[in-house]
Formats: sequence, C-alpha cells, structure tokens
Amino acid sequence: MSYQEEARKLLLEFLDNLDKAEKQEFLLLSSKWTVIEKSLEEKILALASKDTLTPNQLYQSDLYKEFLVEAKKQVTQFAKEAGEIVAENQLRFAQAGLAVTQSELSLLKIKFNSLPIQVIKNFIGKSKEGTPLFELLKASYPETVTQLTDTLLRGIALGYNPEKTARLMAEDMSGNLTRAFRIARTEQMNVFRQTSTMQMQEAGLKEWEWLAEEDACEDCASQNGKRFPLDVDMDTHPNCRCGTLPVI
Repeated sequence: MSYQEEARKLLLEFLDNLDKAEKQEFLLLSSKWTVIEKSLEEKILALASKDTLTPNQLYQSDLYKEFLVEAKKQVTQFAKEAGEIVAENQLRFAQAGLAVTQSELSLLKIKFNSLPIQVIKNFIGKSKEGTPLFELLKASYPETVTQLTDTLLRGIALGYNPEKTARLMAEDMSGNLTRAFRIARTEQMNVFRQTSTMQMQEAGLKEWEWLAEEDACEDCASQNGKRFPLDVDMDTHPNCRCGTLPVI
C-alpha cells in the first residue's frame, strides 16, 4: 500500500470517529432545545388561539410581548449552552487534526516537530471569521421572531385551528436548532483542517490534497485528489466533511 493510500485510510478512519462524536453532540443539542420548546409551548398555543387579532393588535398585546421576552431569554440561553458544547467539540476536532496529520507523517518515518494542542487553543470558541460562537448562534433570533409573527398572522388570516398554527410556529423556532447543527459541523471541521494545515507547515510541507468523502456533493467530488499550496484554504461549503491530506 502506497503512502497516499495509507494516509487516506487513516484520515477516513479519523473522520468516521469524529462523525460518531458529532452524533452524540447533536443529541445533546437536541435535548437542550427540547427544554426551550417545552417552556414556550403554552405561550405559542395561547397566541395561536387568538383568532381575531389584527397585526397592530397583536404587536400591542401583552401576551405577544411576554412571548418575545421569554423567547429571547430561551434562545440566548440556548446559544450560550450550545456555544460551550460546540467549543468543547472544537477542541476535540483540533486534537484530531493534529493527531491524524502526525500519524500520516509518521508513515514516512521522517523527523518533524509535533505541534502541541496549546498552539491552536485560541481558535476554540470562535468561528472561522473570528466571531464568537455565542454571537453566531444567537444571530438568527430577530429573523426567527419575524418568521413566527408572519406564521401566526397567516394562520389567523387563513383560519387555521390553533394546533396547526402552533405547530407551524414551533417549526419556525426549530430552525435555530438546525442552524446550531450547521454551525457545529462547519466550525468544528474548520478547526480540524486548520490544525492539520498548521502541522503540515511545521513539518516543512508545501502542499495538501483534497480528500472528499464517498457521499460528497458534486462540487467537492470534483475537487477530490487535487493539490493546493498550504497557504490556500479549502474553499468549501457549510456542513462539508472533506479533509486535507499531506502531500510529500
């Protein structure tokens, strides 16, 4: 088996293990979100039961104002807890990025300096653009409020029964959980690739190779096997699971 084949096998094994860890993380995020759904369930149903409100009456109602206060409180708390969970997993992905690259380089029996995990700890808790995860996770709240309000008013106008309107509003709220999943996967993989690239640079390498997973999208599949200079970041999309291979 050639170096590149062995290195690919190693990287795919690491990605599989990270995928399993990610599933546990998503279950934890889901359980946190369930608490929010329960806390807002009664207020959502009460709002959905108002079948004669005009938009202006809705905006002025105490029930609507109370709902907004509670929703903001709950979403902010979720952003804080989810940010901590994602940051913890970022550290795990960072450790994996260093470990897999060091293992790949060891296949060649060459001497290189192993980067300690402390070198990349300043990445943890931030997005690729440097925005704190907490801010990134709660940023969708204003948009969520607009969606909830539009859904409520549409349900009233179309004469939906309260249960249907409440269900649609709950689906609007759950978009925050879906967004948290996307942020988690995207930012954790970014840290994984960053630490891998930093270790390659420390070892004196010049290039990395794109490794697409078997179920990769068409764009990523077209990049599989292509090589890039180490100062070129992987230009990919949110939720991408592709990895970078050291090129010797």
